[in-house]
Amino acid sequence: EFEVPSVLSYPLIVGAGDSIDIPIRFQPTSFGAKLAKITVTSDDLASPKVIHLSGNAPAPRLVTMVANAGSFGNVCLGSFVDEPLTLCNAGHCTLSVSDITSSSPEFLVPSVSAFPFTIEAGNAIEIPIRFQPAVHGARSGTITVFSNYPSGPQTIGVTGDAPSGKLAVTGATCFGGVRACCCAERTISICNVGDCKLHVTSVAFKRKNRHWKLINNPFPATLHPGSCLCVVIRYKATEKCSRCCELVITSDDPDTPIKTLDVMAYTIWSDCCCKQCCNDCQKGCCEKRHQECCCEVRHDNCCH
Repeated sequence: EFEVPSVLSYPLIVGAGDSIDIPIRFQPTSFGAKLAKITVTSDDLASPKVIHLSGNAPAPRLVTMVANAGSFGNVCLGSFVDEPLTLCNAGHCTLSVSDITSSSPEFLVPSVSAFPFTIEAGNAIEIPIRFQPAVHGARSGTITVFSNYPSGPQTIGVTGDAPSGKLAVTGATCFGGVRACCCAERTISICNVGDCKLHVTSVAFKRKNRHWKLINNPFPATLHPGSCLCVVIRYKATEKCSRCCELVITSDDPDTPIKTLDVMAYTIWSDCCCKQCCNDCQKGCCEKRHQECCCEVRHDNCCH
């Protein structure tokens, strides 16, 4: 690691009182302190003369920096966020970066055309790290930087969260009493109170029932954060015995993928105009469809 110059031929002649300069090259092949001896052999009676040499090969020092302790915050599915990872060479010699890897496919490192690349002493570069979640929930990963830093590979922990939409339903589903042969309607709002889009795939009754019907049903639909869509529930008061019906809402809310609401109503038979034409109505046990005095005909004149 200490090289003497090549001389075409020896001996070298140094006149009395003269001197010559001999360049000695220090070219270390590893880090750390180095020692060597140069021996000069001549016709001096005290020959040979030994000169002690020393040198030091300081190592590069990799320092990594990432904002917010490596947290990417909330990122919705289908979106991504890029944050810079700063690689700084705080040493005195050139840093050579041989590879950068990620332990998670949701935290993407940039594509580099060729490794290694170098960072001169005192310089820094920014490496973009992309968080692109594939599933809901808290996510984490480890970014590893391989270089000639003597301490070995450096690891950086990264985290992020992929929140989901959150289903909320407002509005009453209890109708109370409805005059026979009339209709009553209730409006419920299906809302997204989460931080990301909510995909509502279905709003429907659990089983078919001719007394219950959904009016103005806009689903399936996607609800943006903070938005709502309304569904109108209609009850046709022509059943003898009150039966609870179940309204089922299906979405990609991971906490409540299926939400079931009980819708309830009962028929008040006292003033049913159908009694004029139907014996069963007169007995209070009508389960038939009527062409007259029913919901479609007398909706505007009925009490709700």
